[in-house]
Amino acid sequence: KPNKWLTRAKDVLNKEELPSTGIEKAKDMFKGLRKQTLDSLPRGKDYLALVDNEKCIGCTQCVYFCNFASIDMISWDLMARTSQFESKKALILEDTCTGCTLCAFACPVEAITMEAKI
Repeated sequence: KPNKWLTRAKDVLNKEELPSTGIEKAKDMFKGLRKQTLDSLPRGKDYLALVDNEKCIGCTQCVYFCNFASIDMISWDLMARTSQFESKKALILEDTCTGCTLCAFACPVEAITMEAKI
C-alpha cells in the first residue's frame, strides 16, 4: 500500500540519526577521488589551460567553474550566425588564466588540458 510506505518513510526521516547509507559512503569516496584528481594535474602560474576544439562540446561547464572569467564561448564557424551554445567552443583568455585547473576538472569530455607556458 502506498500509504503504508509513505508512513514508514516519514518515520525514518523524522529520526534524528539516520543510518549511514551507500550514498553517504560514496560521497566520502568521491571527495577523496576529486582531491587526488585535482592534485595530479599540473597547475600554477607556469601553466595555461588549452582547449581541444575537436573534443569541446560547448557545454559551458568550464565557464561556470572558472573563478577568474578567463573563458569565453565563441563560434568557430564564422559563417554561422547562431546563439546556440552547441556551435560555440571554449576559448581560454591567456592574460587572466591562473592555471588553477578547475576548468580541466569540470570538463566532462576532457577537452581541456594544462600545458606549460612557453
